[in-house]
Amino acid sequence: MAIDLVGLLCEATDDLTRLYPKPPDPFTMYGRFLGWVRRLPANPSKDGRFHKQE
Repeated sequence: MAIDLVGLLCEATDDLTRLYPKPPDPFTMYGRFLGWVRRLPANPSKDGRFHKQE
Protein backbone atom coordinates (compact mmCIF):
# COMPACT_ATOMS: atom_id res chain seq x y z
CA MET A 1 0.00 0.00 0.00
CA ALA A 2 2.85 2.41 0.77
CA ILE A 3 4.23 1.97 -2.73
CA ASP A 4 0.87 2.85 -4.25
CA LEU A 5 0.68 5.94 -2.06
CA VAL A 6 4.13 7.04 -3.21
CA GLY A 7 2.85 6.98 -6.78
CA LEU A 8 -0.19 9.00 -5.77
CA LEU A 9 2.05 11.43 -3.90
CA CYS A 10 4.07 12.02 -7.06
CA GLU A 11 0.94 12.50 -9.17
CA ALA A 12 -0.60 14.91 -6.66
CA THR A 13 2.63 16.92 -6.44
CA ASP A 14 2.78 17.16 -10.24
CA ASP A 15 -0.87 18.25 -10.41
CA LEU A 16 -0.47 20.90 -7.72
CA THR A 17 2.72 22.21 -9.35
CA ARG A 18 0.82 22.66 -12.63
CA LEU A 19 -2.14 24.35 -10.93
CA TYR A 20 -0.32 26.74 -8.61
CA PRO A 21 2.82 28.83 -9.14
CA LYS A 22 4.23 27.87 -5.72
CA PRO A 23 5.06 24.15 -5.44
CA PRO A 24 3.53 22.24 -2.51
CA ASP A 25 5.48 21.85 0.72
CA PRO A 26 7.24 18.45 0.62
CA PHE A 27 6.89 17.92 4.38
CA THR A 28 3.14 18.48 4.24
CA MET A 29 2.71 16.26 1.19
CA TYR A 30 4.74 13.45 2.76
CA GLY A 31 2.75 13.70 5.96
CA ARG A 32 -0.54 13.62 4.09
CA PHE A 33 0.27 10.57 1.96
CA LEU A 34 2.85 8.60 3.94
CA GLY A 35 2.69 9.93 7.49
CA TRP A 36 1.19 6.71 8.76
CA VAL A 37 4.16 4.65 7.51
CA ARG A 38 6.75 6.36 9.68
CA ARG A 39 6.15 9.03 12.25
CA LEU A 40 7.74 12.38 11.48
CA PRO A 41 8.42 15.22 13.88
CA ALA A 42 5.82 17.98 13.80
CA ASN A 43 8.34 20.53 12.54
CA PRO A 44 11.56 20.00 10.62
CA SER A 45 14.58 21.93 11.85
CA LYS A 46 15.56 25.19 10.19
CA ASP A 47 18.17 23.41 8.07
CA GLY A 48 15.38 21.27 6.57
CA ARG A 49 16.61 18.05 8.15
CA PHE A 50 14.62 15.84 10.43
CA HIS A 51 16.10 15.07 13.80
CA LYS A 52 15.08 12.34 16.18
CA GLN A 53 12.70 13.61 18.84
CA GLU A 54 13.66 12.91 22.41
